[in-house]
Amino acid sequence: MTYVMLFTALFSFSFQGICIKYYNMQYFKGPNSHHAFNLITSLMMALFYLAFNGFQLHFSWGTVGFAIPFGLGLMTGFLFYLKAAAIGPLALTAVLYAYSLLFPIAYGILFLHEQVKVTHVVGLALMLFT
Repeated sequence: MTYVMLFTALFSFSFQGICIKYYNMQYFKGPNSHHAFNLITSLMMALFYLAFNGFQLHFSWGTVGFAIPFGLGLMTGFLFYLKAAAIGPLALTAVLYAYSLLFPIAYGILFLHEQVKVTHVVGLALMLFT
């Protein structure tokens, strides 16, 4: 089941990257276009999560404390990814975006003492090779 979820996420992120490039090529009309795109994307995500949970949210202050910096980082990263996709080739922006995974992987190994398996090393090698 874990692999099904991971491959679904992989497909979704790949589809997202293609949509971003297509949007930038066809509909980008200036800096405010990115803000409108992000607003609509965020509203879609909010509606999905509300509906998925039966329009009931249960959270703690710890959730809020972690969600705010996560949201700020996600918002900033996505905005600059949109801008990079608007001016650069999709092949380059997608690869550099994928390299952002190296930091959480290194953090997990170095500070959380997560176990490194052979499949992890192979995956990292393939990612660096591409």
